[in-house]
Amino acid sequence: MDSNWYRHPTSHKEYKSIMKKLGGELSSDGELWSFNYDFNCVRDYIVSNRTMPDHKSYQFYPTPESIQHYVTDLIALQDDEALLEPSAGRGDLIAQIDSPEQTTCIELSPLYCNILKAKGYEPIQADFLKWSNDNQQIKFDKIAMNPPFSEGRAKAHVQAAISHLKAGGRCVAVVPRSERMDWVDKSQYKVEDCATFSGVFDDTGVTVKVFTIDKM
Repeated sequence: MDSNWYRHPTSHKEYKSIMKKLGGELSSDGELWSFNYDFNCVRDYIVSNRTMPDHKSYQFYPTPESIQHYVTDLIALQDDEALLEPSAGRGDLIAQIDSPEQTTCIELSPLYCNILKAKGYEPIQADFLKWSNDNQQIKFDKIAMNPPFSEGRAKAHVQAAISHLKAGGRCVAVVPRSERMDWVDKSQYKVEDCATFSGVFDDTGVTVKVFTIDKM
């Protein structure tokens, strides 16, 4: 209503937070927001529904570029391979892979599904654990995942994800620092602790590990 944001510092802060959650980048002069997808349909969805998904319900924390590049190198997706991204969010984790035609995205939030569609994906709107239980016959060559961390959900999501690996397939998982993957069946999977990242996620000081899990 008023272009002078300095009169409304609280609203301005909230506005900037929303735009960042939607994947917006603010220009150096603070005048222009840019997006790496067509923002129009997402804007219209938000205006129509008057809501944003909250962090607690969806456990959404965008994956920073440093981890995106690292995961992309570990995935090494080939032209004839199928990729799964469970709990895909805005698709940040697989942004550098950028192969919508080879990728199946599972995402619970309808808003983030709209963002994924704007990026060229055809997301399945579903809770990943339920989808996994109902679709055990579907297998993938590669899986890239940054699952929800709270209440032990990371382990449950990784367990479900690796059940969808083809023989010779690989899962790359970004998980909490406390995770050791000692529960993985070593007779079926080879597990490697590849890297630790600290302080790279916005708005949280969480430290994460990146594991590869290869199905024999």
